[in-house]
Amino acid sequence: MYILGLAGSPRRRANTETLLDEALRGAADGGAETEKLIASGFRNLRACINCGHCLKTGTCAVKDEMQDVYPKLDRADGFIVASPVYFMGVTSFLKSIIDRCQCYWSRKYVLHRPIFPDNPDRVRKGIFISTGGFDKPIVFKGPKMTIRSTFDVLGVTYLDEYFAMSIEDRGDILKRDGAMDTVYALGKGLVEALRADGI
Repeated sequence: MYILGLAGSPRRRANTETLLDEALRGAADGGAETEKLIASGFRNLRACINCGHCLKTGTCAVKDEMQDVYPKLDRADGFIVASPVYFMGVTSFLKSIIDRCQCYWSRKYVLHRPIFPDNPDRVRKGIFISTGGFDKPIVFKGPKMTIRSTFDVLGVTYLDEYFAMSIEDRGDILKRDGAMDTVYALGKGLVEALRADGI
């Protein structure tokens, strides 16, 4: 079983990535192979240019670092996506990767092709972790909608989530009671849920 973590924050080893690491540790302790991709590390990854190529082919015409990401997106049985809230959305680094998933959307909804032709009923699940400096739950509405729609396009069931409000300074999440235990359990639970479906 392969669990892919997507780290959206440009701040390395800060609150959101700390949560992601703990969730991935839970998944690894549950018996899964895990990998973490740092969205801000893809410095040459271009934004979607809406060229229309994928509407005809189901593949992206832009040849850049995203070509290394697609195989990992295809391989993953489970996803743990983590992003702080930026202007009521996910970070631009993560959003660039998401927008480049337009080829999956075209394949699924325009060309009406299964994402996995050899296994059209493949089961995949994912969880979303987010932090925000604001003290109102509404701050997570936009990011959650983005991740839910991304999971839908990729054929991933939105399994669970963890949101932490009023998180601003580096290390704040370590002061939040139960935060690390909660995300560890989410990571381990993701593996258990996939295993229950025969993965």
